[in-house]
Amino acid sequence: MASKTAAAKDIITLHGSAAIVSEFFCYTANSILYNRAVYPEESFVKVKKYGLPMLLIEDESVKSFMSNLTSQISGVFDVLAYTDTDVAVPFTWGRQRPQAYC
Repeated sequence: MASKTAAAKDIITLHGSAAIVSEFFCYTANSILYNRAVYPEESFVKVKKYGLPMLLIEDESVKSFMSNLTSQISGVFDVLAYTDTDVAVPFTWGRQRPQAYC
């Protein structure tokens, strides 16, 4: 029984993957803001994540924006993860115009 519990902890779910991607996006956006000097160096605080030093902005309005954006990204991944998988895949591709899904 213990081996099933240990094995279950190592499984990455689609929902968990969406959270990881959203978190990486947040760190990436902070890195871009720092490296492009969009905000002064003093606006960032150093944290250790994934064994690496990361810089996070301390400005509350930017943190709020990032939080909102990453939750939307996570929501998009959740929608993609839970879409209907019973869609037939064509054997050949026709010349169709791409459809916008916005």
